[in-house]
Formats: sequence, C-alpha cells, structure tokens
Amino acid sequence: MVSEITNGAIVGLTASITVGPVAVLCIQRSLTRPRISSFISGLGVVFADTLMAALSYFLYSLIFHKIEEYKPILGVIGGIIVIIFGVFMFKRNVIKDLRKSKDNRNSLWQDFISVVGLTLSNFIGAMTYIFAFFAMFNVGVGNGVSDSSELITGILIMLGFVLGSFTWWTFLTMSLSFLRRKIRPRHLLIINRIGGSIIILLGIYTIISTFVEII
Repeated sequence: MVSEITNGAIVGLTASITVGPVAVLCIQRSLTRPRISSFISGLGVVFADTLMAALSYFLYSLIFHKIEEYKPILGVIGGIIVIIFGVFMFKRNVIKDLRKSKDNRNSLWQDFISVVGLTLSNFIGAMTYIFAFFAMFNVGVGNGVSDSSELITGILIMLGFVLGSFTWWTFLTMSLSFLRRKIRPRHLLIINRIGGSIIILLGIYTIISTFVEII
C-alpha cells in the first residue's frame, strides 16, 4: 500500500516539474494575481494531469503483464523520452514566454477552467511524458491475481499521483505568490534550468541503472 502511493507520488511530482505554457500561465498568475487565483490555477493543473495520468495508467496496465519481460527496454525508452523533455525544459526561455503570455482578469471558476483546457490541449504529449515516467520508475500494476487487486493498486497509485502533483503545484504557486516582490526573471530562468537538469539526470540514472541490472 505504502509503496504504491509512494511510487505514484514520485511520478506525480516528477511529471509536474515542467515549464510549458501551463506552467508559464500559473507563474504569471502567481506573480501578478491574488494568491487564491494562483492556487485555483494550480488545482486546475492537478485535475487535468490526474485525468491524463489515469488514462496513461489504464493503457500502461493493459500491456504491463504482456510486456513485463521487456521491462529493461521500457526503462531505457522511458529514460530517453524523459531526457528529451528535460533538454527542452533546460533550453526553454521562460522569461521570453512570460513576456509573450497575456492573461485577462477572470473569475476563479474561469481561472480553473482555462488551465484545465490549456493542459488537456496537449494531452498526447503529456500522456506520453507521464507514461514514460510510469515505465521509468517501473511502477507495478498489481499481482494479476484478481481484478479487485488491480483496481486497488491503481487507486493507490493514482492517489499518490494526486498527492505528488498537488504538492508541486501548491509549492510552486504559493511560494512564488509569497515571494513575488523578491522574484526576478533571472531567478525563474535558474529554477527552470535546475528543474531541467534534474529531469535529465533522472533519465540518465534510469538508463544506467537498467544496464547495470542487465549486466
């Protein structure tokens, strides 16, 4: 039980550490809007990410037992995909993106819906990314003994995913909101590059550890 929640939380946390259009929008709201607006925007990302994670996990669970013998290959492929995303994140100019981004004053409900819509608009790329993390961290899908066992495992992993994703987006939006007067564009650029480096290192570590297990 604990391991399933932990694995799900790791996937949720690491999959959330990206800087794309959604993150740029949340960052902008954290720096310019009331804290409740940035918090609601973060909840919108968590909601949309959880929907895509559930679908990704469903697809992952369908093929897991059939390709279990190819786990090392999946680990390597997942690591490569994650490294690619990390490189794009590292090279992304978040300062330029923030300057281009325009955000109108909306109600809290509109804040939530706009972020959900923007997140789901890239569902293919996001699902691929999340799926890669499931494979990279070798997340299990139960013991295959019964459907109820599979269902419980899936629920626990999704619960962990929500906790991980919620932790990241709450930390990001609230910390930026509280420190908005001290945050400078160069700080965001540094944070972005640190996050990209962490993602790249995770991918490299997975590939190396997979080859070590094979040897």
